[in-house]
Amino acid sequence: MKKTGEIQKHTKGLSSAKYDSRSAEFKQEQKKSKGLKENESYD
Repeated sequence: MKKTGEIQKHTKGLSSAKYDSRSAEFKQEQKKSKGLKENESYD
């Protein structure tokens, strides 16, 4: 069970990194689309 937990944690870490990358790209696209107004709402 401990081994499974370690694997799960590792997989989650990879998923999180992938999600963060996509999220950052998505936010960047939103900034381009809506301009400074969108940037203010993130800030």
